[in-house]
Amino acid sequence: MTPASRPPAPNGDLFGVVLAARAGDGAAWRTLIARFDKTLRSIAGSFGLQHADVDDVVQATWLELVRDIERVREPAAIAAWLATATRRRAMRLARSRGREQLIDDPELSDGTDDGPEASVIARERGAILARAVATLPERHRRLMNLLLTKPPLDYEQISDRLAMPVGS
Repeated sequence: MTPASRPPAPNGDLFGVVLAARAGDGAAWRTLIARFDKTLRSIAGSFGLQHADVDDVVQATWLELVRDIERVREPAAIAAWLATATRRRAMRLARSRGREQLIDDPELSDGTDDGPEASVIARERGAILARAVATLPERHRRLMNLLLTKPPLDYEQISDRLAMPVGS
């Protein structure tokens, strides 16, 4: 039996499979994937994600395990580690997707949200930006202020106003 066709290890051998994967054993990685991939997809799918998003969540979970397998404290509990990592990642993605406004015609949306949260966040961001710009040297501060004007100026106009060459 080739390593690729080897059946998933029974529960008692999971500890050994994780240790072998830590050591870089490709067959052990294939065993882990064969054993848990469907479960991870089911967990990610339970958050109402699109198929491509489920793929992304599961792939990112496997990549995280590859990167952090040395830090898994209890190799025999790898199933719980994978489920938790998948659940957290899927939940974050589902929340971020919930904030999107999907419409068929992009010209119908001005891209703004007039809700109270949006205006508070916009004011806070504006204040943070103003404080950051105020710490710049005078020449850079003038440049940033011109770059941030509404309606925006093109580089030629900014160059004329500041007597700076374009691209400097």
